[in-house]
Amino acid sequence: MNSSQSFYFIILMLLVSPVSAENLKSFQLPEFNLNSDMKVQWVARKMIYNSKPMSIQQFHSSLSAKEIIRFYNHHWQYKGNGLQKPVAQGEYQMLAYEHDGHVFSVQVKNINGGSEGELVVTRNRSYQQGPIAFPLHHDAKVVTRIHSLDMGTKSETITVSHTHLSNVSEHWYRNALIRKGWSNQDNGSSISGNQAMYQKGKQLCQLIFMDNSSMAGHQSMVMIHWIKG
Repeated sequence: MNSSQSFYFIILMLLVSPVSAENLKSFQLPEFNLNSDMKVQWVARKMIYNSKPMSIQQFHSSLSAKEIIRFYNHHWQYKGNGLQKPVAQGEYQMLAYEHDGHVFSVQVKNINGGSEGELVVTRNRSYQQGPIAFPLHHDAKVVTRIHSLDMGTKSETITVSHTHLSNVSEHWYRNALIRKGWSNQDNGSSISGNQAMYQKGKQLCQLIFMDNSSMAGHQSMVMIHWIKG
């Protein structure tokens, strides 16, 4: 299990309730309290992962993973109910705290000279994502859907599963996008499978086609990264 999957192991166990539709730019997530030793960088200031609003930061520290967990355990235990017990998952140590409608999660592992990990803030109320505007094959089953906002640019990453092989998907998506005014920019290959790039005005999209699926009875998956401009 990789670091992102480990975080979602905690986060996705939390129950959320739907709210009315809102603008991605409008909602705000609280800041994560930082240890003075931490050097952090943003992965996503605002993103929606399967209707769950969150922010993600990566950090490095000269402190050990145990010391990082001890710092947050001490900090959160005096802020009322909501502190969960530390959890070990492979080489990672994790701790989560729920407060005022949000969950604060830290995941950290030891490295040479200290530790590294991620800090995630997740809102308990879900974000109503609305219908998918990108063209999808009629048998596509959505596996994950992520909205993000970075420096004012909106993007959406959609992973779908199909019952047919990836070459059928490639043919269908190429024809569907060209019919809707997209132009093919480049074709190539990646470790995970064939990929294609398309552009329509200021919009860009990358499609990666994979001949495997996590869904029973399905043979392929397509990952669509759509930059909306």
